[in-house]
Amino acid sequence: MRKKPPLNFFVMVTLLLGGVLAESGFSGGDTPFQRIQPQMIEVQFNKHFHWEYDDHLSRKKAEALYRFNNQLYKETKSYAGVYACPGRPDLFIMVSNSVPGTAQDFGKRFLLIRKTPKGLILLDQSRGMMDSYILQPTFFTSKDRVIILGDTGAEYSWGVVAYEIRKDKLKYLGTLSVAKPTEETTINPIPDAILKLSGNKLRVEFHTDLVFDPGGRKDRLVKRMKGRPLVFEYDGKEFQLKKSKK
Repeated sequence: MRKKPPLNFFVMVTLLLGGVLAESGFSGGDTPFQRIQPQMIEVQFNKHFHWEYDDHLSRKKAEALYRFNNQLYKETKSYAGVYACPGRPDLFIMVSNSVPGTAQDFGKRFLLIRKTPKGLILLDQSRGMMDSYILQPTFFTSKDRVIILGDTGAEYSWGVVAYEIRKDKLKYLGTLSVAKPTEETTINPIPDAILKLSGNKLRVEFHTDLVFDPGGRKDRLVKRMKGRPLVFEYDGKEFQLKKSKK
């Protein structure tokens, strides 16, 4: 007959696991989001023009969405990135630079598009990313929530914009002005990010050192303490950096 381990064995294992989880920034009440990083297929017009689409989409469906973007804004050759919306087969996200802008609102932006029996309709659009050459989304899903983190920048990463698809709208959550440092520049920090719900609060954890305000006047390097992630918590209006316990 197999003997049961003594009770203090379970206590020791519980304490050990608790310490490991605490060190990694994870607690029992956290609900992690699933990361979805689309792989893009490029369609080249010529050496100057191209567009691309998510490999979760068929070429036929992607071309219909691209034509819709061009017809909407009366463009013939412009960049667009066409994405499937995770968990919502009737919704699509497009990164478009075709939208007419203003001095305060121009550049690449997210479009939220729905497929209906009568055709495609534009539901909402984000603000433009101004002079940013880049708007590269990563999707995070948990139950019925879809959150988009988009890397922005030009020759280097400028930071991350956050949106949530909520009631057929693109709700702006805020901007995280951080990027991952390398020896010579800053790059997209999202591959090192984990999203989770901690209680009812949304958290973004970066498991890397970060440059705050990259390329700006307050540009500074912030390193992780003891390997713990740098954590931002959404307070309902913006993301705030949580102070790390020493």
